[in-house]
Amino acid sequence: MNRRDCKVELCICFGALSKQYRFREAEKAQLKTFIQEWAKELQETGEEPKSFALQKFAEAGWIPGNTKIGYLYRDADNYKIWNTCIVKGTLTEAEQREIRSCCDSGEYFYPHEVGLPEEKYEGTDADVPWLELVGFEQTSQKPDVDLTAKELLERFREKKGHWGILEESGF
Repeated sequence: MNRRDCKVELCICFGALSKQYRFREAEKAQLKTFIQEWAKELQETGEEPKSFALQKFAEAGWIPGNTKIGYLYRDADNYKIWNTCIVKGTLTEAEQREIRSCCDSGEYFYPHEVGLPEEKYEGTDADVPWLELVGFEQTSQKPDVDLTAKELLERFREKKGHWGILEESGF
């Protein structure tokens, strides 16, 4: 992608983000300068523009820069415990879909196997070992696990097809 195309892509991303977040005039003015620098960097790295823009806007402090992950423990008796954690950095919608695609049946996973904490009932006849991925949300809250969004994505990629959840359950 040439430099001009990179600038256009970054402007498109900014336009989309400005529908979600209110940017002050000072931030809009700064953006003109940053777009020049970021277009050069985007061209050099070849990253996906939206992911690149989200990361840069978060680093500038204009949008929430971390990701909250929600997941649910539900035992066979339908008792539930909601789990959440916050990782450093953001995930694009495509990366979120990819993480889901790495889960067994698009939702089941073992949090501890990808570095996430888990709270669940244990030692009952209704106990199950897996949790359900609920969703992702950008947040300005501080991370509470020592893991970046990109590291989490890589860990899910490594586990894809190797959870063994449905086989263990007899399905």
